Amino acid sequence: MPLRIVFLLALAFLAACSSTEINEGADKPLSLSTEPAPSLSNGPKKLLVVQPVNLSAHGAQILEKSTLAFIESWIQLNGVFTYVPVDDLETEEKFLSQDKVYDVQKLMDAAADQGISALVIPEIEEIEVRSEGDTEGFFRNRTQITSARVRIRVYDVKTRKQILSRRRTAKYSEGQTTFLGGKTEAEYVESQGEEAVKLAMGEVLELLPQYAKRIDWTGQIARIDHARIYLDSGRITGLQVGQVLKVYAPLHRVPNEATKQELGVARGPLRGTIKIIEFIGEDGALALAHSGTGFEAKDHVEMFLPRHQN
Repeated sequence: MPLRIVFLLALAFLAACSSTEINEGADKPLSLSTEPAPSLSNGPKKLLVVQPVNLSAHGAQILEKSTLAFIESWIQLNGVFTYVPVDDLETEEKFLSQDKVYDVQKLMDAAADQGISALVIPEIEEIEVRSEGDTEGFFRNRTQITSARVRIRVYDVKTRKQILSRRRTAKYSEGQTTFLGGKTEAEYVESQGEEAVKLAMGEVLELLPQYAKRIDWTGQIARIDHARIYLDSGRITGLQVGQVLKVYAPLHRVPNEATKQELGVARGPLRGTIKIIEFIGEDGALALAHSGTGFEAKDHVEMFLPRHQN
């Protein structure tokens, strides 16, 4: 199962026919463009969303895929992050254990290599189905209620810290009329399970914009061709032609020699600055050296702020 990275209007529509309970948990060929980039006050952020894990007894992989599609659509429409498809990140088996637990450290290592700012791990923890209504009579009006409990964890790839862990529970209800002798017990319905999960996930996703402010944008040099420096981020990400960026040697882990545990991740030495001159393709940029020398592919790129703003 590969890692692959509806809409907000769907949330409003679904709200009319459902109720939500909030449960706080502790947890190609190159094409050039010079169109102006969107203005982002504290820098763009690339977001990696892994395949949701379904820990419930219902829905199996179908529910995982529909949930991922919903999260992808929400993020792309919201505009706080730049959504990163993960087809090139390798296969899920490398990061997911048999118990459906992600190896967060390995995921963040891979994300850091791709210049990704934040990692999102969604989980479907529980799906419950019950039925309420008439139990007697020729016509029986019943309401089937599907409840979903979900959790989303968000990690800052640069600092390797978890910045968000929230649970939400949401209910989706749908009425039906049965005839005498018809079934009255509740059964899992795929479409209702999907809607309940979308409602619950939507509650958590609404928190992302405020937490986005805690995450610094980082990018990467994708290629160097003589004096031409190509970046893995561009117009869609939110960079601007004429913008100056800082370049460091690649990130590396820092061990604690006394405890043998990892202290965190540090950037390498500062190499200098580069200046964007054009956008490349859908979301890339062409830059030239502005100061310094020795730039290499996979170098770490950050926003440059004048000294009085640092």
